[in-house]
Amino acid sequence: MSLKISREQMQAMVQNSEAMFLTALERLVRSEHAAVVADLPAELLQKMLRQACVVAKHYGMADPPDIAGFVMLMFEFGPQFHEHPAIHAVLTETTRPAHQRLQAVARNTAEPVWRAVEATLHKQRWFEGD
Repeated sequence: MSLKISREQMQAMVQNSEAMFLTALERLVRSEHAAVVADLPAELLQKMLRQACVVAKHYGMADPPDIAGFVMLMFEFGPQFHEHPAIHAVLTETTRPAHQRLQAVARNTAEPVWRAVEATLHKQRWFEGD
């Protein structure tokens, strides 16, 4: 006897998995960055989390811990932290897997780079046209 899963069933499982991941990610962000997100409506935070996941996946992040790590950096340093030339260079380098690039950003980015990113927080936007 073999188990056959239809395309629709597979799609439903993936969507359910993504919804569960976003719920867990929302809890993590609300816990770790309470001051930043305390006054945000749940719908807006969910939209921000979905956008953050899209950006993480753009850089090749595929595993939930890597996506979550990237998202947490977005909430800590701003939604466009990845555009800083020094950080962008590491995230787009092709010699190592995405999870190693993320680790390199977190561990090896010089303090002056993080300060420069934080200095642009007031100009950073979560969505096009903000």
